[in-house]
Order: sequence, then C-alpha cells, then structure tokens
Amino acid sequence: MFRNDAGHRFADVSATMGPDFQRANAGRATAVADYDDDGDLDLLVTTVAARPRLLRNDGGNARHWLQILLVGKSHPDALGTRVEVVADGVRQVQERQSGGSYLSSHDPRLHFGLGAATSAQVEIYWPDGTYQVLEKVAANQVLKVAQPR
Repeated sequence: MFRNDAGHRFADVSATMGPDFQRANAGRATAVADYDDDGDLDLLVTTVAARPRLLRNDGGNARHWLQILLVGKSHPDALGTRVEVVADGVRQVQERQSGGSYLSSHDPRLHFGLGAATSAQVEIYWPDGTYQVLEKVAANQVLKVAQPR
C-alpha cells in the first residue's frame, strides 16, 4: 500500500495496514465505488489466492464532492455520455463507461471532488447529441439525471 506524499512521491505504508498487506499477493482486480455512501471512494481488491478486501476510505472527508448517476434513454446506463463539472474555475471531465478491471465493474455513479466549492455547473453531452447544462448544483449529493426525451 502506498500513500501519496504530495507531488510525485509515494511512501510504502504497508506495515501500518495490518498483516494482509505484509504478504505478497498476486492482485487481479480493483473496483472503485462509494461503498458506504459517505462521499469518498472505497476500493474492493481481489487477488488470486486470498479473499477479497474492502478498503473503506474512513479518513474523513473535509472537502466537497458530487456524484452523478446517469439514466439514458437508448441505454439505461447511459454509456458513452460525457460529463463536465466546473467548480471554482476547475473543469473535470469523465465519460460513463462499463467495466473497469478484471472481472469487475466500478460504481456507475461518476464521482467528482469539488474541493472547497459548495456548488458546481454540470454539463452533460449525451450520445445522441443532446446537451444539458445544470447550474449551481449543490455539493455533497448524488444527483440522478435522466436523458431528456
């Protein structure tokens, strides 16, 4: 297990994570999701010869976030939809995709970290060419957006 120590440096913190992290394992997949619905991302890690491990991010979430759950009309999971979120002048872009890692799938909700911003502008580019803008969307929520008919 490595912790980002700012910039381009990582520190090995395996010794502080318990015995599971002090043994060599052949990793297979990692699924990313907000498992406990607290606004930060958790990891489910699978290996070849060990049980899956849920790594809950319980470090506290002092920053704001926004999750977007898309509902499409041609495909219920809205695959191929591009979402751009702008908060405090910072633009983030994600595309709704399926799958993720080996024999796993990530959370269908798109997760955006907003930092200190308490609201954001959301721009949605649906696969059929429809464009949608949502202004002043409040932070710290799961926003469900259906594709316009």
